[in-house]
Amino acid sequence: MARGLVDREPSGDVLPNIVNLPYSRNVGRTGPNDYFAGKLVTNGVPSTRIKAIGGDYASLIVEEIQGFTSGDTLLIHDVQEGDEYTICVSFTMERSQDDPTEYKVQLMSPVTLTFPEAYITELTLIREDGSSLNLEAEKTRGKVSFRLNPRDTYRGKGTLKVK
Repeated sequence: MARGLVDREPSGDVLPNIVNLPYSRNVGRTGPNDYFAGKLVTNGVPSTRIKAIGGDYASLIVEEIQGFTSGDTLLIHDVQEGDEYTICVSFTMERSQDDPTEYKVQLMSPVTLTFPEAYITELTLIREDGSSLNLEAEKTRGKVSFRLNPRDTYRGKGTLKVK
């Protein structure tokens, strides 16, 4: 998220950073905002949380200065332990106009396809080079699931044949 440099010995609850943190400025320039509040700052070994940014838009007011010293390079992290995030990936499956039992697929990560068991019993991946792979079926409570991995395809693309 940001870097800093401690230019003198920390004291009290202040890490005297000399690198200006532009995102800490309010639009009206009426003092620092709380953009960095709660973020993790580390010099590689110890770490602490930022409570606020000083009026110079660089110094860090932190929970603990122990382990930090003059000359330390600081790293301010936006993502930290306990944070949750979602990575959106895409998967497309389009029925062939020529053969209603074939679907063109494109995927970026492994997916599980689940169907009613009465609808499908076997699914085969046909690769771009013409080779094929019968996908293993997992049956549970009237449903059947197939796992599809992009590593089994050519660049995440292939054709699924339904039986």
